[in-house]
Amino acid sequence: TEIPNYIYRWTERELEGLFNAYFPHFKDNKIHYFYNLRLPTQRISFISSPLKRFLSLAALIPLKIFCALFPKQSNEFGFIMSKGSQLQDWLKEEDGELRINPENLKKDYDINKKL
Repeated sequence: TEIPNYIYRWTERELEGLFNAYFPHFKDNKIHYFYNLRLPTQRISFISSPLKRFLSLAALIPLKIFCALFPKQSNEFGFIMSKGSQLQDWLKEEDGELRINPENLKKDYDINKKL
């Protein structure tokens, strides 16, 4: 059809922005990334020529070394997100609810300043 087969690939920055937008009231949100290189090595076993099979396997060695040195260049990554526990400075918990901390706003912003 006219519709292309499009796969959206998330970046680390987009994940961090999404997570911090969902939990903006915590300042210590953390994301741990895990990288992996997944190669189609099973296809190499179907090559009938032993020389081509050997050269194909040998060509993977520099690629594996490159991805070990630069893991973000691999073709897979996973992540674990952990929600923070420390509230932002501009928030305070009062009676089990989150409220804006007026002392912090007075300290950081001059509300009497004329524009």
